[in-house]
Amino acid sequence: MNHITINCPCCNDDKNNLDSSINYVNKKFFSEHREEIFSDRKMHHCNKCNFSYSTPFLSDEILDQFYLNDFSKRRMNSMLVQAKIKFKFSLVSLQRIFFVSAFLNKKESHTILDFGGGAGATTSQFKNLLPNSNVNIDDNEGYNDIWKLRGLEKKSLNSYKDGEIDLFFSSHTFEHINANEHNNLLSFIKKKISKDGIVYIEVPNDDFSKFKNKDKLNEGCHVSHFTTKSLEILISKYFDIIDVNSRGNERLFSEKGNGNVYENIQDTYNKNPLKKLLYKLGLLKVAQSIMQYYHIFLPKKKDEKKKLIETMFFKKNIIAAKGSFITVLARNKI
Repeated sequence: MNHITINCPCCNDDKNNLDSSINYVNKKFFSEHREEIFSDRKMHHCNKCNFSYSTPFLSDEILDQFYLNDFSKRRMNSMLVQAKIKFKFSLVSLQRIFFVSAFLNKKESHTILDFGGGAGATTSQFKNLLPNSNVNIDDNEGYNDIWKLRGLEKKSLNSYKDGEIDLFFSSHTFEHINANEHNNLLSFIKKKISKDGIVYIEVPNDDFSKFKNKDKLNEGCHVSHFTTKSLEILISKYFDIIDVNSRGNERLFSEKGNGNVYENIQDTYNKNPLKKLLYKLGLLKVAQSIMQYYHIFLPKKKDEKKKLIETMFFKKNIIAAKGSFITVLARNKI
């Protein structure tokens, strides 16, 4: 495999200084997607800003095929059911929308792009809350049927005129983008953003500094891993930062003894005989899909949504580096 490295895309620290001592462990039966293209990857960690990325870099063709043929299809049934429910709002998404809307220029209509918007749950809420605005989504066309149910239209970032977009919104997408593409992408986004346009980017909080000389489980299809510091450095090259923070409860990473994750993963299956049997019979993925679909119809506990909002978004983490995900809000530099 071709493990070509680059300078840190965030702080530009020399590639020869990157720490490659983290052993990025692939565990097929535990992997979320069980895809060979995400196996046997090598992690590269920047000691200056704690950004990490894995190699080899994957082509757009390979990634598009993966997201079209496996990633979206495995969740398609539950997403279709959700899309058919009228007036179904995600309260966490609403909070994000209210937050970014407060910084938009005061005018009747805005041009909004939900970049990597997936099934379009947030995009549809933008349309409902800002009916005079031009709202579109840019993602893999495997979601087309869901977009139709939600009355959404795809418009690729490439098709916008320079300076046309008032709000570029991207939630949990940049971690799926190769490290060697971030700067070119952000430079291109800057061209498409209006003079005082707003950029909102949200990613998982992945500080892997404590895994030096230890094993880190390959959790799936994330190829870039940001910290609060590294994301702020990267975005500030192109935009003026308004707010950067981590939110939610601290994200915990599995460690045991010398940091080897194999025992923890194996214990999960050994302690659950039914799960172990289903896996051996090749039925575990089917059972998980059924439960995921069934969960939609389960009654929710009275305070469940309130607790979710409080812990996942409204609550900023007092220690900025500790939240489960990072949000950056920025304005286009004039």
